[in-house]
Amino acid sequence: MSRLPITVSFEGDQGDVAVLTVRGDLDGEFAVHLDRITDRLLATNFDGDVILDLNEMGEIHARARRAMYRTHELLTARGHRLSSRPPTPDIW
Repeated sequence: MSRLPITVSFEGDQGDVAVLTVRGDLDGEFAVHLDRITDRLLATNFDGDVILDLNEMGEIHARARRAMYRTHELLTARGHRLSSRPPTPDIW
């Protein structure tokens, strides 16, 4: 059984920052998982920012970039931020 490409944890004084830790290549499988996690966070009325922890990231594929951009747009529309760790300018 393979490990999921994303794990979720919560930080902040009130658990108001979701940290999505990414391992391996950001490919189609990653994109599917990111879309599902984003949808679930928003469906539960999560009211915070999201950090993509990219310290263990491999290559970034086009489908993954689209999924990250979608997450960015959905969070921004709700007044929240998507950022990365380490900071990665212009990733989405």
